[in-house]
Amino acid sequence: MPSNLIIDLRPSSTLAYVVGVVLGDGSIWHPRPHEYTIGLRVKDEEFASAFLYALQHIGLGAKTMWCSQEAGREYHVVRARGKALYTYLRPMKDDPSCATEIALQYPRDFLRGMYDSEGSLHTDSTRYGYRHIQLPSTDRRILEVCGACLDSLEIPYYFYTYGRKPNSFNPHPFVVHKLALNRQCAIDRFLLEVGSSIPRKRGGT
Repeated sequence: MPSNLIIDLRPSSTLAYVVGVVLGDGSIWHPRPHEYTIGLRVKDEEFASAFLYALQHIGLGAKTMWCSQEAGREYHVVRARGKALYTYLRPMKDDPSCATEIALQYPRDFLRGMYDSEGSLHTDSTRYGYRHIQLPSTDRRILEVCGACLDSLEIPYYFYTYGRKPNSFNPHPFVVHKLALNRQCAIDRFLLEVGSSIPRKRGGT
């Protein structure tokens, strides 16, 4: 399969979505010469289909999508090869701040890619049914790009961090950062303007 394909890497809403996905659940790797792979493995078929469509839309060839079974769960897998896209995405995987420019050009699409990948929508069990949106990451730099996008849309949010300090049993610290939306008006705007390819993340709005 050819990996050095001519694709459209001009800034666009579709490319911003691809960047958001790759900074989330997506992955890129270069296992051997002339093989540059972009991939996604997720439980939601709608998400996998949206990512596959986005890759097709920017002109990437040699695309595949299939289902795999693991520990009784079904996963939908997307694989594509393209040196140009790999080369474009590699600096962003190494330093997520490199994605700031395209993310701010198309904040809704970038955020949709991240929300499809990492986001969650929860409704509490009280009679008020308050909703909460969270985007977690072990790399705060990714969430700072998301925060810049939300700032541009004037949607309020906040950061918090939790984790585990090193101790004698486990010398490695474990830290997770979260970007959260708790205001109901902010969640309404996020779900309306950003949305998701995954039905359960749309909140019925």
